[in-house]
Amino acid sequence: LGFAAEPGWRAALGDVDGGTRLDLLLFGEGPSRVVVECAPEAVPAVRAAAAAAGVAVTELGRVGGTRLVWPDAIDLDLAEATARWSTALDAP
Repeated sequence: LGFAAEPGWRAALGDVDGGTRLDLLLFGEGPSRVVVECAPEAVPAVRAAAAAAGVAVTELGRVGGTRLVWPDAIDLDLAEATARWSTALDAP
């Protein structure tokens, strides 16, 4: 997602279960999970709508800058991350 528009991303997952494997946090998919992006000023309305529907919300981080950052796991320049992503499945 971030590659097309060229914004960076900084994870903010302090409230996520610390016992969960890092690879599952980074890449895991599960049923009934949705990623929602909104402007910072819309966060209260998104949280209120989710609460009204009985849906839990976990803030994943902030979009912006020129790096992809997950503290203690990933800190890459966006251009480097794009190159790694776009060539990851290239044949040897």
